[in-house]
Amino acid sequence: MANDTVAERQQTAERQLREKLRLERPLAAQSRTILRNMSDDLATVYAATGTIINAEEYRDDWIGTLRPHYRKAERSFGRDLDDVLAENPEDEDAPFELLLLVALAARRGSTVQEEVDRFKADRDAALVRFTNTAVPVRADLITQTNQRELERSVATATAQIIEEGETPTRQTVAVRAKRNFRDSSLYRGNVIAATEIQNAAEGTKDIEAETFNQQVRPLETSGDATIERFKEWHTQGDERVRPAHVAADLQRVGFDQAFTVDGERLRFPGDSSLGASAGNTINCRCAAVYKLEGSVVRVQRSESDTGFFGDLGDFEDIV
Repeated sequence: MANDTVAERQQTAERQLREKLRLERPLAAQSRTILRNMSDDLATVYAATGTIINAEEYRDDWIGTLRPHYRKAERSFGRDLDDVLAENPEDEDAPFELLLLVALAARRGSTVQEEVDRFKADRDAALVRFTNTAVPVRADLITQTNQRELERSVATATAQIIEEGETPTRQTVAVRAKRNFRDSSLYRGNVIAATEIQNAAEGTKDIEAETFNQQVRPLETSGDATIERFKEWHTQGDERVRPAHVAADLQRVGFDQAFTVDGERLRFPGDSSLGASAGNTINCRCAAVYKLEGSVVRVQRSESDTGFFGDLGDFEDIV
């Protein structure tokens, strides 16, 4: 959150993509396993009954699979401020975020450590709520797509058999539908993993930034600080970036605002909670980079503000 230049923020987006790719691999493998199991069940049930299995029966499998991967993404992407807040506020180049907590501690008569701990507790609780809310919703979206793919596999199998001049039977359609669904599983497993890790990682960053923002907002009301807060959209800058996202590159909005991409609103790259289409979110590799800047214009140290960093004294107009 504390990078100073566009180039540094771009480097952050590129570094984060490497971490996302690392997190995607095990989820992709598990996703492909569920899809292969579905293809086996599709063949068995269709051959016996002529009916298509209900993708809803696998919803709990998706929830159980997604949840630990969302938690891993939280650990990788939801701790950006921990190192920043562990620095020494007396250093000349102390991060602005840390100076804000120093000012907040002075105003509240607390210690800086207490403010750091408060932020971490609030952030971690918000991340748990995010996972508990997001995972069932994402599992529903995957389930809906799976149902369409199951139906498409059977319809395609039937059409293929007829085109070959044969009469479809439950057994022949079952064999062909299984192959059709399984053939798509490699690609779809990868797409599911990429899309879900993106949502988990970018959603986690958004929550951390907003949690910190809420904690320090009273400093503006009191006149102790001026704060500019923004998030910036960054693509990976290669030929794979879709045109609408190229157009969104370096778009800057406030923390509480949505990006506008191809006429749709997204809280962060990969977000579909505001109605963004699949074409705008699936396989997205972009990143939002968050930044706070401004100045602490007045700090009146409370007598109780010792401990964590000792007696900090008074300071003014720190940029």
